[in-house]
Amino acid sequence: FREMAQPIISQHQWQRQDLGAVMTVLAVAVISLQSVLPDADWPGHILLARHSIDAQDLLNKFLTEIRSRVLDILEDRRIEGVQVCLLLCCYYMFHSSPNMAWTTCGMAFRAAYALNLQETSTLSQPSVANETRSRCWNQIIISDTFCSILYGRPASLPSANVRHLQLVDDLAIDHSLLNDLSVDNSDGLTSRAPFHVLKTDVYAIAREILIRFRRLDLTSGIEEQDLEAIIRITEESNALLTDWWKSVPKLYDFDYWKADGRWEMIEGQLQRLPSEARQQVETIYL
Repeated sequence: FREMAQPIISQHQWQRQDLGAVMTVLAVAVISLQSVLPDADWPGHILLARHSIDAQDLLNKFLTEIRSRVLDILEDRRIEGVQVCLLLCCYYMFHSSPNMAWTTCGMAFRAAYALNLQETSTLSQPSVANETRSRCWNQIIISDTFCSILYGRPASLPSANVRHLQLVDDLAIDHSLLNDLSVDNSDGLTSRAPFHVLKTDVYAIAREILIRFRRLDLTSGIEEQDLEAIIRITEESNALLTDWWKSVPKLYDFDYWKADGRWEMIEGQLQRLPSEARQQVETIYL
């Protein structure tokens, strides 16, 4: 994304073939601006003020531009159409309009199916393109399930096969970092990729649980056989979640870090680390 964004940002005008890339950059800018607007210490406020630009007005203009072009992006049938819709879904879900969040999620799902993102790549060697497809598909599982939980509507996906991540250099944890912080139970992990896969896994389980409960026809009241089905689904769901929990490594176990003063010890060590390493530790903790 960074390699794609840099030349886009440095140009004064774009060609039609750049539309997907431009809209993706604007969508990321919308999420970013929304995140920093309440932060009075963000240095970008000074830069915008120097050019007499209001940050909220700029965000609104970006949104207007994206909305006016989103159908064109979808017509191009490129991965950027999926990405833009997912980013719009995140923005509307948490900051603006539940109805628009639901709609843009649906657009992302349809665009993903048009690109066969649900299909696992047959290539033996990982590539940036395939990794991007995998990450987009996993995010669709998360967004679809989250929307279903949040709005009480049926999940859109007919299947939820979680894609495993292969190209994980951008998620790598510095090898010396875990040693410096005395993390003796990291289970050999040197990447944050397993966290993202595990997160998608638990959303896929939640999605299956919701689907199974919705199959019960309780509109005419609850009979004895319905109660038995509810108990059975609950027990099986609990078993699925228990098995998932057993697969979570200690590095991503919040209870592990809170126990025995581990995080307090690491907080003391954080101040001695370079800013990049400190940010990695804080990201893992988050």
